[in-house]
Amino acid sequence: MPIPFLSLPDKDLQYALKCMDIGELVCLSLCSKRTKNLVKSSDLKIESSAKLHKNFIHLDAYPRKLHELQNHPRTISFYHYTDYWIIEKYGTNTYRYTVRREPGSTLSDWIAHFQYIFNAPIIDLFIIGNASLSNLETVKLFIPRCKKLELSDQCSDEVAKMAFRKSFLIAERVKIFKNIFDEDNGIIKYLSLNLKDLMPIRLLSLPEKDLQYTLNCMDIGDLIAFSLCSKRTKNLAKFSNRRIGPIVADVYQNYICLEIRPTEVRRVQDDPDPLFMYLDFSNPQIKLDRKKGIEAWRKEGFAHHDWIAHFLSIFKGSLIDQLGINDVCSISHLDIVKRIIPKFRKLKIMELCSTELTKMTFLKLAPIAEEVEIANKPFGNDISQLLSYNLKALTFSDWRTPLELNNVIITEKELNRFLKLWMKSNHRFYRPKYIKLYLPLIDDINQEELFKGIKYRDMDYQYRLTRADGKELLITISWSSVDFMVL
Repeated sequence: MPIPFLSLPDKDLQYALKCMDIGELVCLSLCSKRTKNLVKSSDLKIESSAKLHKNFIHLDAYPRKLHELQNHPRTISFYHYTDYWIIEKYGTNTYRYTVRREPGSTLSDWIAHFQYIFNAPIIDLFIIGNASLSNLETVKLFIPRCKKLELSDQCSDEVAKMAFRKSFLIAERVKIFKNIFDEDNGIIKYLSLNLKDLMPIRLLSLPEKDLQYTLNCMDIGDLIAFSLCSKRTKNLAKFSNRRIGPIVADVYQNYICLEIRPTEVRRVQDDPDPLFMYLDFSNPQIKLDRKKGIEAWRKEGFAHHDWIAHFLSIFKGSLIDQLGINDVCSISHLDIVKRIIPKFRKLKIMELCSTELTKMTFLKLAPIAEEVEIANKPFGNDISQLLSYNLKALTFSDWRTPLELNNVIITEKELNRFLKLWMKSNHRFYRPKYIKLYLPLIDDINQEELFKGIKYRDMDYQYRLTRADGKELLITISWSSVDFMVL
């Protein structure tokens, strides 16, 4: 038995509306002015995207909170042709409706109706597909504003250029999937020609304090993009004294990933999250993950090492803090990595790296590192090959076979040989600044044997050795230990 829908009690009517999906709500809203206001009162918040094709418009809509609709398995699609809409939904309860346009109504009336009933005054995403120039002339009439405009690679160059020029009138952000400029600085010229009447303030014409404030409000990604525009913007970005955290780089099979973090949260929405940059060995462009999708950047004449040098130059006190080598890294790429990142503080060779990869990584990259951490045992128990480099620190973090020496007998003769090697300054001898030996049987140490053949100065339980190059070694003997400290 049919039930008069509009005669339902208010609560039942609201429940019925919540059980409808977006397509059904649109159809209901078209029945009368009362149904239109009923749908609006349901207060369903949606996100929407529109794509302009050659002979139709495709509009997708879905609720911002999927649980707001019980019967909402996926997006509802609307296809607008000359005088009618096709509404489709696939999955559970698949349907396809054809809705004719009322005489006298226009496409902009339909879009306005759609935005009115869903309290959505702006289209979230508008995509220009394989449209014609004549289609672009009417775009602003039915979509006066959108948050983001995308020019797909399906656009012809002519359509893309025209859409780009008109985009400043309707869009907050623009994303282009093809190169529409004839020369390297074409985008700068294009912007300068088309933004004269659209931007009331020229950024580079701002007073110094206002310009500094503007730069401080930029997130890391925006500041990098700004610095690439010209030599002046690069210097402005540099003199803004923006500090970032230590940069971490990880090498994978065919690319390097850099993670850049701000030193502190500065009340900028994007800054608390890291910026990830990807350098593909086979392509001079870089890709950035800025939390809003992947962006590809290319600058004429820039190789991989130029990108790294540029980043380090604009951020105050920045450096590559750690370079990590993963097990999927190819040995053949190590020389490329060395050219791209010629200097860093710490080299970290991951646990799953093969013995061959670990050895070659150490031989090629350890000489340009200050510290090295190795998570496996490439040389077995013979680590003498690793001690020939003058590193500040060498760490073995192989938790499966930890290095621990207990009850080791070290004779005075061996300590004497150690001191003589230090005095000769043999370049193949590893020279840490500080060594501490715990020797519970101090009384058994023969100091004459320890310092045999070595000139030293006795300073009351401390003994100072002076090398030919002027460096000094201080040896302290206490009741439980012997300390060696390079002064």
